[in-house]
This record gives sequence, C-alpha cells and structure tokens, in this order.
Amino acid sequence: MTGKTVSNRGMILIPVLILTVTIAGIAGLAALSRHGSLAEGRIHLEKTRAQYFAHGGAADALARVSGLIKDAIQPDGKPNVTNYDYGEAAYFILDTAGMLDVNQASEEDLRELFRDAELHSPGELSTAIVEARSTNAGPVHWPLRTLGEMLRIPGITQDVFWGSLEQHCLYDRTDTSRKYVHKAAMMNLITVYDGSRTLNEAKKRRLTSSYTQGHTYRILSLGRSGGSSALLWITVRKVSSNVCGYIVLHRRWL
Repeated sequence: MTGKTVSNRGMILIPVLILTVTIAGIAGLAALSRHGSLAEGRIHLEKTRAQYFAHGGAADALARVSGLIKDAIQPDGKPNVTNYDYGEAAYFILDTAGMLDVNQASEEDLRELFRDAELHSPGELSTAIVEARSTNAGPVHWPLRTLGEMLRIPGITQDVFWGSLEQHCLYDRTDTSRKYVHKAAMMNLITVYDGSRTLNEAKKRRLTSSYTQGHTYRILSLGRSGGSSALLWITVRKVSSNVCGYIVLHRRWL
C-alpha cells in the first residue's frame, strides 16, 4: 500500500516537474524576447534622436546663412558643437567659393588638392576625372550638374567620395575639451556650384569666406545619441528674393 502511494506520488511529481520546467522555459524565453525588444527599442530611439539632433544642427547653420542669427560662426569649415540632453550635434558650413570647380579645375590642381587632403591615390583620382571630362563619353556627361554624378566615374568609389561619418566630423575622444575635428572626403573638396577654377583662387577665397548674397554654402550636420550617428548634407544658395533668405539646391542623408 505504501509502495503504491509512493509510486503514485512519483507519477504525479514527474508531470508537475515537467510542467514547472516548461513554464520556467517559456518565462525565460519571454524575458529574453522582452529584453531584445527593449534593446531594439533603445537603438531605434537613439537613431531617431541622432536624426533629430542632425536636423537641429542644420537648422542652426541655416539660421546663420540666412542672417537670422549673427555671430562669430563663419562658413570656414570649422566644426561647431551644440549639446542636447541626450546627445549632441556637430555641424560645419563651407562656402563653395573656396572649393575647386570640378568642371573646370586642372589635373594638377586636383591632384594637389587630393594629396593635401590625404585621399588615397590622388594621382589616379585626378587622372580619372580629367579623362572622363575630356572624352565626355559614357555614363558621365559634362559639365556636371550635380556632384553625385562623380560616382559614375570609374575609380571613384562610395568610400572615396562620401567617406564616412568620421571623415566629415570626427569626435576626438582624447581631447578633454570635447572638440570635433574636420577631415575631408572628396565631396568636401570639390563642387559644381560657384567654385574656383584654380587651387590658388580657391585658397584666397577661403580666407575671405563670409555670408554673401549669391554664394552657395554646403552644410554638413552630424547628430549623435548613444551609439548612433546620423549625417545630413544640405547645399543652399543665399538669396534676398526668398523669404527664408536661401534656396535649397541639394539635400541628402548620408
């Protein structure tokens, strides 16, 4: 009688243990799923904030181009940092008058420009551009109307042209003053809008950069939040005829 009772109890305990383990497993999977969802939600939130901060930096830059804000920030390519509660934005403004006009620049000037900027294979890049321009055949037709057409030239890759976030606005974590430093990609060196024909002319015009009617300005704004980054590229021309004080020529997320 006692043996049967023990046996019955054992038979009852086994299903209970199996059920307990199953419930615990389901609870564990649910916890892991919930943890994964929270992690994904956090990443999505950081990405959204990074884009928001990039928009904020671009808005600050546009306010200066239009003349709505007048201060010491000039279109000289120096990064400017705006801090937010959950991140920051670093933006810079470049007057395209201080860039080389890729439709007119010589091979020598392009080579020197790319070499000074430490682009990979500056000689090959400048030769590829001039050869494509001189033949005016294939997928690229000159003069270029948008800078993005450069990507159709053999040898000019996405990495060379666009660079990376760090090539545009690199956060120097060893700098206790939390400054951003600017490193140029190809798209930051050349233009199809109101650029200089020679490198000497471009260098002179960089020294006198200011917000001038009719000039074209390139804005790059980098937003950061947590481990996420977002980079917004805007090209505008300063005009008095528009209520905003500028017209947008190009806008793109990189």
